[in-house]
Amino acid sequence: MTSLINANIQKLNDALLDIKQGDDKLIKLIVENIPEWARLLECKQHNIHDYTLDIHTLHVIKKIREFKTFGELKEFDRLVLLYAALLHDIEKKENEVDPEHPYRGAKKSGEILYKLGFTENFTNRVYLLINYHQILGLIGSGKVSFPFEELAAIYKDPLLLDLQTMLSIADIKSVKKNEAFFNEKMNKKIHEAVEGIKFFIKND
Repeated sequence: MTSLINANIQKLNDALLDIKQGDDKLIKLIVENIPEWARLLECKQHNIHDYTLDIHTLHVIKKIREFKTFGELKEFDRLVLLYAALLHDIEKKENEVDPEHPYRGAKKSGEILYKLGFTENFTNRVYLLINYHQILGLIGSGKVSFPFEELAAIYKDPLLLDLQTMLSIADIKSVKKNEAFFNEKMNKKIHEAVEGIKFFIKND
């Protein structure tokens, strides 16, 4: 990925990609390499959430790995998606609704990934996924609407939009223990939006 990636980061990459990786070892590797992540440990969220931020994040990673399309991605794109999942709530405030956390988290992710030695392209893609990680969920819930043409101008690449879709769905499914926050109606709206956005990307 880049010659600046050291052996410790490669171990973290391998652990993120390994579906059999245990939580304790993964958390140890994360905190050793990304000490900023330690603030998520046992950090409570707004009461709509069943999980603390650390456990929620691990669930998001696991659910991303379960997508059939995830296994079909190149390693570069799998790692982009996994680091976006790992860092998507890195700046989320404890015990409150925090609508600004995607923007702060995207900025923090850029600082972290630069320090770890990831390429500009890798970092920029993670930044975008974190910055907009709530958009599809908000569309799916019917809380907001965005012109598909404007979103197409943001994503530009259908693959990046696919990564965003996996991150968004995994994130929503990881709110409740029984995935109750996610339903078929929301799933349908999200995928309809994705197809609409892709139409404008392909016809730009």
